[in-house]
This record gives sequence, structure tokens and C-alpha cells, in this order.
Amino acid sequence: IIYSIVQGNTNNGFALDPVTGVITVADSTVFNFEQNSTFTLLVQAQDNGNGSLTGQAVIIVNLLNLNEMPVIEDQYFEVFQLSPTGTFVGHVIAMDPDFGQLLSYSITSGNTDSAFSIDPFTGDIRVENSVALNFAANPEFQLVVRVADNGDLNLLSEAVITIEVIQGINNSPIIIDQFFEALENSSAGTF
Repeated sequence: IIYSIVQGNTNNGFALDPVTGVITVADSTVFNFEQNSTFTLLVQAQDNGNGSLTGQAVIIVNLLNLNEMPVIEDQYFEVFQLSPTGTFVGHVIAMDPDFGQLLSYSITSGNTDSAFSIDPFTGDIRVENSVALNFAANPEFQLVVRVADNGDLNLLSEAVITIEVIQGINNSPIIIDQFFEALENSSAGTF
């Protein structure tokens, strides 16, 4: 008996051994549970007797869903120096290939002086400590943001979120009126 796949082998994802009838994966990139969870193959068996008779059967292959890692890429935002606490900086974009996954966000490093906070449910970054937004001391922050899914094993990914502190308006220096005393006939250079 010689076996063959007659129909349903989308993008040649399956291989069928013509002698044993064993079905194996030929191209794993074809299989994505979120796009197509079931494959219906029409398989034919042909004998080598007089007249070479054939028979066909429908083989249904159901894919099992595996949790896949969430996807996040490096992103860039800007914030003005000394922006008040609560100022919206940016929304971190991430996604999960698995349908219905809930993502959670956290800052794992780079948050000098707790300058920023991230909403664990939305990924919105806000100013948490406006004093830390000092262009002279910290012109740029590189936050490592982790996104985790709620699927099996809670898979996670990380990306660098760069936040540049913009100096903004050049503010005038501040000087206040002051009072000093000096002794008469003080020598040159006396403080």
C-alpha cells in the first residue's frame, strides 16, 4: 500500500511516509494555533494489486495551543525637565501572539531616583519624581521594562525604553538681595 496526501496539506506543513503511512511535521512555521487550530487532510491509500485500487480517509489534526512570549521592542520618549509628578510621558506598546492574554508591565532597572512609574496594566509611564528630571544630572534615562503574560509559565520579554530629558526654556538665574559687612581699611583680597 502506498500512502499520499490528496488535499488539505496547507503550505506542505505535513509529510506522509508513502510506505509506513506515518504523518510528521514537515514545516513547523505553517502551524500557528491562533491562525488555524485544525487541519483536515484527505489521505489516499493505493494498493499494488491488479487495477491498483484506492481508498481515501479524512484525517483531522488538532493543534494544541502553547503559550508564546509577549513581544515588546525598544521605544523612545521625551519629557521636559522638572515636569510635575503625574505628567504622562508615554505608552509602552507590547503585544502577545496568544489570544486573550493579559499583559503586566514593570520597570526592572534604569529608574534613577525613582523618576518614573509605569502602570502595571496599561504600560503608561508617568513622572514619579520631578526633581530627578534634571537635564544637567540625568539628560537621558534608559529604563528596562518587562512585560509578562498571564499564560502558562508567565512568559516575559524586556526592552529598553529611552526617555530623553528636554531642557525646555532657558530660565533666568535667581539672585536675591543680600547684605554684607567689611572693615574699613581692609587689605586687598579680603573675603
